[in-house]
Amino acid sequence: MKIFVRRWVTEKIDEQYLIPLLGVWDNFDDINFDELPDQFVLKCNHGWNMNIIVRNKKSLDLREAREKVNAWLAVDFGTHNLQLHYSRIDRKIIAEKFMANGDLPDLIDYKFVCINGEIIYCQYLTDRSSNLKLNYFDINWTPRTVERSDHPRSDHPEKIPKPKNFELMKKLVAKLAEGFAHVRVDF
Repeated sequence: MKIFVRRWVTEKIDEQYLIPLLGVWDNFDDINFDELPDQFVLKCNHGWNMNIIVRNKKSLDLREAREKVNAWLAVDFGTHNLQLHYSRIDRKIIAEKFMANGDLPDLIDYKFVCINGEIIYCQYLTDRSSNLKLNYFDINWTPRTVERSDHPRSDHPEKIPKPKNFELMKKLVAKLAEGFAHVRVDF
């Protein structure tokens, strides 16, 4: 899925909004790690939470990475998580460019939930590697009082600044959400 959606995103809004793709493989042993940069992300394309973030290739334990990736490839993610659309996806390993947000340990995720092409709210996720925080904002960047028990929100969501490119993000989301009854668009 992550591979095929890239083509669609390129057609809808342009390739510049995609994280650069470094490679696609069917088998872990086909990956030539010498050709990959010092930092990258390995992931499987048929589910979620199947990522190995490589901040330093020299410290990557290839045996451990092989075991993880092969275990992920063996999972029918659709039946495992009751999201059956994942079952039809060809299982692939992909490598993408490592992305950083300055000195912060993690990227900030913006996840826009849309119904019938209209943005309903935006999820703002931070501190993914330590203690995930999940905040909800409306289309004007006003904090919502929604909170999930498994992911607390920040202590002061009203102090979270609106992204500088928020208006552009909304325009891009509108293009990508067009024609869908329900979709989530992630940046």
